[in-house]
Amino acid sequence: MNILLDTHILLWLLFDDSKLSNNCKNILSSQDTYIFFSVISLWEIEIKHNKYPDRFPYDAEIVYKLAKQSGLRLLSLSPENIFMIRTLTRTESAKAHHDPFDKIMISQAKAERMQFITHDELLLGYNEPCVSWV
Repeated sequence: MNILLDTHILLWLLFDDSKLSNNCKNILSSQDTYIFFSVISLWEIEIKHNKYPDRFPYDAEIVYKLAKQSGLRLLSLSPENIFMIRTLTRTESAKAHHDPFDKIMISQAKAERMQFITHDELLLGYNEPCVSWV
């Protein structure tokens, strides 16, 4: 199974795995799992690091190097990933969600037939089978 990590899951995996649920750890440690992180996560990390260096002490370059050293695979952004955004659906009663990074990563996972692993409850409002809350 191919897994795409939400940015916070990537950071938890690299820097504080005690925040990962047992379910998430089981998924990530499965023999048949290939773990990917998105170039979009690097973009998000760099923006937040520049804006909030105290809350985001690691820049994108450090995260990229550690992720690659850990055996994670980088998922680049393709035009097809972007076009997939228009197909995303949300439950009418779902709380508003305006994070463009999440939308792009969900569309990447959908286009690439991956599971998008997140702990963001707002993403449960997407009616997309590729979104897995852990």
